[in-house]
Amino acid sequence: MKEENSTQMINFSEIESPAKFEQFATDLLESLGYEILVRPGEGNDGGKDLIVADVFEGKHGRRQVKYLVSCKHKLSSAVGASDEEEIEDKE
Repeated sequence: MKEENSTQMINFSEIESPAKFEQFATDLLESLGYEILVRPGEGNDGGKDLIVADVFEGKHGRRQVKYLVSCKHKLSSAVGASDEEEIEDKE
């Protein structure tokens, strides 16, 4: 019996707006088990689209690692390091 690969590619061009791309990112990270601490807002957010946390629990207690997520939805070009030159200032 042969197993079929059920991997599907996402066509990001079908996501028609930055707000919907941020919602996609929120849903994806939530489905992967991240806790969403700050959700996308309307208007200028200063580059802080999402703040998420990964929680680790063990015999020595609970540890939370936070991540700043900046969503970039560019259909015409790739996202590069220059898109987030001052990420340290966005805490």
